[in-house]
Amino acid sequence: MELICPVCRKDDAIQKVSAIFSSGVQATTLELETYAQSAKGMTISKQALRLAPPAEPKKPGGLHWLLWIVGLILSFLFNGVFALSAMILLPSLAREGEASPCTACGCIGFPLGLVLPVVALVLLHSFLLKRSKSRYSREFPVWQAMMERWNRLYYCSRDDVVFDPATGESVGPEALGALLSLTPPPA
Repeated sequence: MELICPVCRKDDAIQKVSAIFSSGVQATTLELETYAQSAKGMTISKQALRLAPPAEPKKPGGLHWLLWIVGLILSFLFNGVFALSAMILLPSLAREGEASPCTACGCIGFPLGLVLPVVALVLLHSFLLKRSKSRYSREFPVWQAMMERWNRLYYCSRDDVVFDPATGESVGPEALGALLSLTPPPA
């Protein structure tokens, strides 16, 4: 198979898209003069940005730990408010010579105040994780197919087009996403 640009029908100005992207991405370290600090980052050329691969789907997990922290804090706050209100309000309801209702409420309310939010957190966490895994299992194969196609693409600098030699399709770099989202050709 002869590898030529489908627009100009020449081969002298074409490069693989993945090579252009790789050469346009550089790891950098910025040394700061004050306090002997450094900052690490990446520099990406404009051309590399235009020809960037599709973003990988977000893996399951994420900020679920934050849900646990917030939930436990709210649980302790709820218990504090419950205990305080029980200590203030319920002793006035006790009759002389009887045990304070505060004791009974404290025995039941405090454990429930800890257990119920934790059970709710476990259920919410499992629901969010299941939903996240389901989304990832749908999106990951699509991303893999897009990456396979992206790795096949070439760029012609003369015509500023990206093309797939397997299908002959060509688009401008701005329409790269549309080219990648097309169904891959049969093998």
